[in-house]
Amino acid sequence: LNNQKVLLVTDDVLKATSQLKRKQIISAGTIIGKFTKHENFRITITALHALQEYALHRVWIKASAEMNFLYGNNALRSHVQKVSEEIPMNAGVFVYSHAGIPLG
Repeated sequence: LNNQKVLLVTDDVLKATSQLKRKQIISAGTIIGKFTKHENFRITITALHALQEYALHRVWIKASAEMNFLYGNNALRSHVQKVSEEIPMNAGVFVYSHAGIPLG
């Protein structure tokens, strides 16, 4: 936990940074997310590769809709190619391209 940010550090990086003084290290690892002012946790886009294997709810979108989604627009029902089973209302989902690359 560094300035309200949660970092994922591999064992190799942890061993390498253990020889340095704490004041010399600015940051090490991948940022998973951060806590907001209201103490809500927000996952960052850099954490997708680390968290995708734990995703319960997944949505795959068509190739024609990838850029639309990446520019910040909503994924419409016509954009959805495949959906994992039984996603509850207002659940967080991982969005994948048709090739299986995590987008958000």
